[in-house]
Amino acid sequence: MVFLMKVTSSDLGPVLGFALESSKKVLIKDIIKNENSTISLNIIGCWDQEYAIRVAKDIGISVTYNENISLLNKTIERIDASQKLYVTDFQVCPEMLSTFSKIDKFFLAHPFRWLIFVEKQDVDFFINIDILIASNVVLAINDSPNDGNDMVVFKLQQVYKIKEFSTILRVENFGNWNQTHGLTDERSNKIISSRRKNMFGEQMTLVVLTIDNHTYGYFYNKKNKEYDPTMRMLYILNNIIMDTFNCTKRFTLTQRIGYDETGIWVGTYGNLINNHADLCLTPFFVLIERLPVIDYLDTLTPFVGYFIFRAPSLSSVANIYFLPFSRMVWISFGVSAVICTVSIFILIKWEEKITTRESRSNFTDVVLLTTSAICQMGADIQTKFVSSRLLIFFLFITFVFVYTSFTASIVGLLQSSTKSIQTLNDLLNSKIELGIEDNLYTRYYIGQTNDPVRLEIYNKKIAPPGQEPRFYDRQTGVAMMRNSSFAFFGEPRPIYREIQQTFFEEEKCGLNQMEYLEIIEPYQAVQKNSPIKEMAKVAIMKLREYAITKVEIDRILTSKPICAVGNGQRFESVSLESFYVSWLNFHVE
Repeated sequence: MVFLMKVTSSDLGPVLGFALESSKKVLIKDIIKNENSTISLNIIGCWDQEYAIRVAKDIGISVTYNENISLLNKTIERIDASQKLYVTDFQVCPEMLSTFSKIDKFFLAHPFRWLIFVEKQDVDFFINIDILIASNVVLAINDSPNDGNDMVVFKLQQVYKIKEFSTILRVENFGNWNQTHGLTDERSNKIISSRRKNMFGEQMTLVVLTIDNHTYGYFYNKKNKEYDPTMRMLYILNNIIMDTFNCTKRFTLTQRIGYDETGIWVGTYGNLINNHADLCLTPFFVLIERLPVIDYLDTLTPFVGYFIFRAPSLSSVANIYFLPFSRMVWISFGVSAVICTVSIFILIKWEEKITTRESRSNFTDVVLLTTSAICQMGADIQTKFVSSRLLIFFLFITFVFVYTSFTASIVGLLQSSTKSIQTLNDLLNSKIELGIEDNLYTRYYIGQTNDPVRLEIYNKKIAPPGQEPRFYDRQTGVAMMRNSSFAFFGEPRPIYREIQQTFFEEEKCGLNQMEYLEIIEPYQAVQKNSPIKEMAKVAIMKLREYAITKVEIDRILTSKPICAVGNGQRFESVSLESFYVSWLNFHVE
């Protein structure tokens, strides 16, 4: 709090009376103790500097003295403003009231705190001053009884106006102070944003960015949820906030976000910056260039875009014909085939040597025998010795089990998807094509990056040189994602709704999403130094704390579809790409 005081005479005793002079010092001390957050006084006008220093010394606190209200500097006073108490005394110099009416409303807004000594007849004068709903201005009104004794009593009131041009001055009872009992705090709650939630029907203007022309027509119901569902959900939540404030709502619609060609603020920004709207229903991304002109509150809903895609088939990223067995198993099969081939050849040659066989077999015949066993074909080599027959029998039995296991695994792998795409670099190097949902914010933000991977994605897969940028409406993008290897960027929940309505159950399995934008979730915004900033921020937090936000999100927006089909019930067609490796066996140079 800051107290601004100026004394026209160095001797205040004759003017104030000793009891009144001492009581003011004690009152200031009691208020500082009650608030428990003040480390310095700022005394401006009405008391001379020597007296102001003496007051601060008696209280035991540091002091800053300004002779005139016009000398206040925004940059300096903003520093630790919540820990200062500004004091002024219009009981001593009532002629300074006219000067005080010209004070910049910046110094009367949160978090500045004031204690002002006034007479009863001067209270109505503050209707001409921009003491708005978030202000913390305490009037200390001399309410001493006129019964001849020296009892000093101050009635403490806090005054404010709902809107800047309001003609009604609202009065809150802070408490009272007297010499016997000291300060009595009668406030129901010390937190201003908790006490001043009633705006008594004053009009609040909300600016709404509508992406779809059908949006406003469906604000008041939950039909046709495909039309701008995020804005409709934000409308519902902001409506709840405004209802808690007991205000009259007025909506301004716009289809523009920010700058126009001449650099003038228009659209949603323009309405806030030019004081045409109190609150923006549409959330904004937090950017450095916006900080000087608007204030951010809190995030009300998830609004970050993702690349959403169906996990590609395993055969499109790997050679599935080597995946059924591990590397060591393949080596074991090869070694076994070689050992069996050599052993059979030796036994056949030994048999030919000690018997009179009419047919003679060479090594290539034995290799062909092993190949026939691996491919589950017959063999034309006939032996008479039990040892060679047992070895050939063992060879065929072994590769029957190998063949059975291999084909069973291949069937499963042909129906499998891969989890190999986990990063943007994986997405860049994959065969998946990319597309972006065509709306205002994606066209602006999708290329705003200095990250080399994201830049390469944008230049190679989103907006290749010499080609049209790949922006699609939601229906087209989801259809491409269903029918091809395609990743679609946009708000996930509206995309999931389109998927829920158009995909078969088995097609809803294997959906992945990947974050792309290098920005945090967008925040609700208000005018710079808006008096409703703290009230609205607390209201947003309460909606989230009470789970009202979650309930409304679930009512309007669609969550990620659940894969309700088991692996054994799923069927996906096999493309020629799956047989690419096997086709290579027939390739002839």
